[in-house]
Amino acid sequence: MREISVAFDMGSSGGKVIAACMEDGALQILQELVIDNTLVEINGRLYWDLFRIFRELKAALRAFSKLGKVVSIGVDGTSGAYAFVHRSGHLAGAVASDRDGFYDDWEQIVTERVPLRELYEETGVYPVIGNCLNKVACDVEKGE
Repeated sequence: MREISVAFDMGSSGGKVIAACMEDGALQILQELVIDNTLVEINGRLYWDLFRIFRELKAALRAFSKLGKVVSIGVDGTSGAYAFVHRSGHLAGAVASDRDGFYDDWEQIVTERVPLRELYEETGVYPVIGNCLNKVACDVEKGE
């Protein structure tokens, strides 16, 4: 049975799921599926629809399993998404998008504590709106 590797890449506006295998010493792309990342607006805030994305990812894995035995899965996602999880393992809330206006003042909030250059030198995190570090700083400052 053919051994398949699956790659999943999710960005702020969409993603791809690819099934591939090695055949005759070369990487062969067997199938590619596109996942739309349509944001959900709730009370004026923009959130990722994690449950829809999860359903689409599971559907892709089911489809790919018909091509052979899935032996590995790689996941890459935007650095602008994170979720808080209760001790019970359940989501503590919806996952806000970096495109949500709630984070527009991230630079002012962050630079009140640390200059952007120092932040980059210490963390390697490029200072842009979509980085989790900057979003968490906004969440903390605004009582989220």
